Amino acid sequence: MCHTLLQDPKLYALLLLIDQERAAETRSVGCACGGALHSARYPRKPRGGPAGLGEAYRFRHSFCSARCRRRCTPASLRYLGRRVYLATVVVLASAIRAGLGTRRASQLSATL
Repeated sequence: MCHTLLQDPKLYALLLLIDQERAAETRSVGCACGGALHSARYPRKPRGGPAGLGEAYRFRHSFCSARCRRRCTPASLRYLGRRVYLATVVVLASAIRAGLGTRRASQLSATL
């Protein structure tokens, strides 16, 4: 079932790994001004995920140029922009709401 996927720690570990790879790519490219990028992570209090996500889920990767101070934030699979709810929860809940009956949507809502 879908709600078991939302509780699977392997899913969240994979999403974290993908976000870390995107962050490394962004940092290696650098800023358009030519300045080096320094870590400037956004703090997050993620909602909607399983308990015990770990310290890595309390931050979103972001960088700040050493020269122009412009922020470079790579796209994230864990978060939807500035939202605090985890992206997987929002997307899956929306998909289920659009395609499933009332009883299953109620079960999913209760689980989340």
